[in-house]
Amino acid sequence: MILLCVPSVVRSQNKAEPPSPQAEVPKTAGKNIVNQTLSGTLYTNGATRFTLTVPEGWKANDNLVEPHFGVGALNAQDGEANLVIRLMVTTDSPKALSKKIDAQGNSLYPGYHKISESKANVGGRDCEVLTLKYIERGTVNGLAVEVPMVSRLVLVPKEYGFLVFYFVTLESLFDKKLPTFDKIMSSYRSIASDGTSTKQN
Repeated sequence: MILLCVPSVVRSQNKAEPPSPQAEVPKTAGKNIVNQTLSGTLYTNGATRFTLTVPEGWKANDNLVEPHFGVGALNAQDGEANLVIRLMVTTDSPKALSKKIDAQGNSLYPGYHKISESKANVGGRDCEVLTLKYIERGTVNGLAVEVPMVSRLVLVPKEYGFLVFYFVTLESLFDKKLPTFDKIMSSYRSIASDGTSTKQN
């Protein structure tokens, strides 16, 4: 099994804490490596060697990086969406990993429901895409709240496992924000060891 906690949306929207599932994690990984920079609209992740082009005003946010397997995180300028990136070290195929995520959903996320499962080509790689919704529970001004959330996960194969891109926003904003996420993912480029962008397959 792998750690599959979906990250929370920006705290300015609500005070809900992210889910904290107790899942078995790979023993071959576990040290958090954060090496991300943002220059204008060009996001570079040095730890896992890729770039993205993000909209003006987006910010890299080390505070949102998951403490064990996170390698990067970004906030939208309006605070209404997050993009969190994690490295999963596994020998699973993209399809098998997607099925594991779905199988664990009900036990990990309150109100879990799979919206869709599809495929995408990201940087010349065949990727699985899983869209799900869940309830994030927390408090606002001392009152208990339940906030409907939607997350789209894109599983990008790497030589040592997968990069998992978690796009998270409020359910009411998902349709509005999705084109932005799709555009960001279409800009994905791997970086060669010499620092140059590699060509798509």
